[in-house]
Amino acid sequence: MEKHFDIPRTIRRIKPKHAATAAVFRDSQQLTYGVVTNISVTGACIVTDSRLAPGSDVDLKLSFYRYPDLYEIRARVVWNRRGEARENGFEGLQLNGVRFNYIACGSLLSSPLQKLHLDTILDGEDFVDIFRPSETEFDALQRALSGEIDELR
Repeated sequence: MEKHFDIPRTIRRIKPKHAATAAVFRDSQQLTYGVVTNISVTGACIVTDSRLAPGSDVDLKLSFYRYPDLYEIRARVVWNRRGEARENGFEGLQLNGVRFNYIACGSLLSSPLQKLHLDTILDGEDFVDIFRPSETEFDALQRALSGEIDELR
C-alpha cells in the first residue's frame, strides 16, 4: 500500500481558477499533455493520461489563462500516482508531481527572473490559495520537541 505523509508545506500552493495546461517534453519530443491542478513557485501537480516516471527530467510548457506567452521550465518528476474515485474527475488518470529546476538553459530565463515571473503570474486574480502554512516545518518540529529542548538547558 502506498504511504502518504502529512508534512506541512512551507510554500503556498495555488489552484488555477481557469484552465492551466502543461505540454510535457523530453529531448524535444512531446510525451504528454495535461492539466495543472495546483502549482507553486517550486513545483506543480499535473494530471495526464500518461504516467511520468519519478526521477526523470522533463521540459514543461505551461499555459495560463490570460497570459499569451508560454511559461517554459525544466522539471523533475518526483512522484506519480493513479487518481482515485474520491478525486472528482481524476479517477483512472495519472497525477504527476514535478519540482521545478531553476537553471538557465537555452532560451529559458535565468533562474531568479524566471522564479519572479512565475510568482507574479501566481499572484494574479486568476489563482486562489489552497494552502498557506501557518508555521514552517521547522517551527512544528521545534514546538513538538520544546519539552526535550528545555530539559537539555
